[in-house]
Amino acid sequence: YLKRWLVSSAAHVEQGEGHVVILSVGTQRIGFVVDQLVGQEEVVIKPLGKMLQGTPGMSGATITGDGRIALILDVPSMLKRYAARRI
Repeated sequence: YLKRWLVSSAAHVEQGEGHVVILSVGTQRIGFVVDQLVGQEEVVIKPLGKMLQGTPGMSGATITGDGRIALILDVPSMLKRYAARRI
């Protein structure tokens, strides 16, 4: 469940129905369970500001077509953090 990675208070999130998003990172494939699928959009990724630089699991941000700000996940770093916690 992606929410467990992003929200520390969601450690005990109820495991219900969701959508699985499957990503390929190099030769690895990983699936995240998400609450909803919003769609696909071509975006320009901007670097995070000084206050947010170094935020684990985030690589940048973008402004969506409807004007909202969306954070861009850094999946490779998320996988490294997950692997480190499992050891």
